[in-house]
Amino acid sequence: GICCRPDPSDVVERPLGGDVYPLHDNERFLFHLRRDLNVLLEEPGMPARLEAIGRIHRALLLERQQIQTSVYEGLADVVRRALLRGFSDKSEKIRELAIQTFTAVLEGCEDIEPSLAHIYPVLIARLGSEDIDGMAHLPE
Repeated sequence: GICCRPDPSDVVERPLGGDVYPLHDNERFLFHLRRDLNVLLEEPGMPARLEAIGRIHRALLLERQQIQTSVYEGLADVVRRALLRGFSDKSEKIRELAIQTFTAVLEGCEDIEPSLAHIYPVLIARLGSEDIDGMAHLPE
């Protein structure tokens, strides 16, 4: 049969395996990232999670100039859960890549307001403080 490969300017090569990540089609791009998102959410082994977040990071952060804003807008809802869970991973490298990648996704979005309701609880838990305003100790 005839095999058609996408235009090279439209993909990020996946370093492990031969998969490609289409950059300009939200559904196809997400399809190719879904396995790595699932690994990040479900895999108990740190090496597999680190490998998955590395691929997600390379695709979303290092190639972000080539990714359309509409793709980022669509991906923000889908990658949010996995990346926010990475904020509290036991591995410092996974935490670092999750934060960098999530920041890049938000920077690629025109409207970050839908993500704020999910970010604040994670940050509060991560920082270990319910007193965000710093006013709990003040008398009423």
